[in-house]
Amino acid sequence: MKITGKSNAHGDTRWGSSAMPDMDAVFDACVGYASTPGWALIQREVVRAFGNFEGLHTIELGCGLGKVSLLFSLLGAKATLLDDNENQLAGAKFIHQQFHLLPHMTEANLLHLPQRLEGQYHVAMSFGTAEHFWGDDRQRVFDNHAKVLRQGGLAILWVPNRYGFLFHFGRAVRKLLHRPVCEMDETPFTRHELFCRAKNAGLSDVQIRGGELLRNDFSHFIVDVPRIFGARERYSRLPDVDTAKQILRRRMARNCAQIRLWNDLFSYPLVLIGRRG
Repeated sequence: MKITGKSNAHGDTRWGSSAMPDMDAVFDACVGYASTPGWALIQREVVRAFGNFEGLHTIELGCGLGKVSLLFSLLGAKATLLDDNENQLAGAKFIHQQFHLLPHMTEANLLHLPQRLEGQYHVAMSFGTAEHFWGDDRQRVFDNHAKVLRQGGLAILWVPNRYGFLFHFGRAVRKLLHRPVCEMDETPFTRHELFCRAKNAGLSDVQIRGGELLRNDFSHFIVDVPRIFGARERYSRLPDVDTAKQILRRRMARNCAQIRLWNDLFSYPLVLIGRRG
């Protein structure tokens, strides 16, 4: 599926900044991730496969700032963060250091992984990465998730849904009103494409679920009504480290969200989980 006029994400200088991340925004985003039905699904499947998170070797491919790896680390996983952008890795390292966490940092291209990584991890994951690739590289992203897994390991990919209509509507309205939108090239996935690519990568027990509630998509991409009326808790300032850890762990522990059919079909993120047989 080669799409002309678009370039694959690796090596793109638009990714990342030399400035250190805004920790208030990062913490708010982590709380958001920890509260989603997608995260509830990830937790359930990891616990089902391994019993708990403690001591699991995980790798986030094309990690960016590695926010989800932070959640894994807070639950006891041993995280590796991989990206080919040194600014992104520096930002990810900075974020984890604020929480007194020391993930392993690897500067590498996710399309051309070092051989030493093959078969080393219980969980290989990416969040908002695969949609920035086309042609043969798009399949290679899935192949490399599977390649670094141990037998029985889980691949987790969080990607945009082609039928996540609230995102697409909100983006169109912003363009119409000449408001800024992210110009990074991406092509969202259908469930069919996700399933086929996972199977072609050798993954089994593949499941694909919507990762968010439509009301939250509406708030993210159209109008944040709860925040306007002060009904949604937002962490505008990062609390002290111990309090921040407690808040995130509490959110994860309490998150047992089940996603309903309409959210499953039309939420913006899709979560794919597959097992290396």
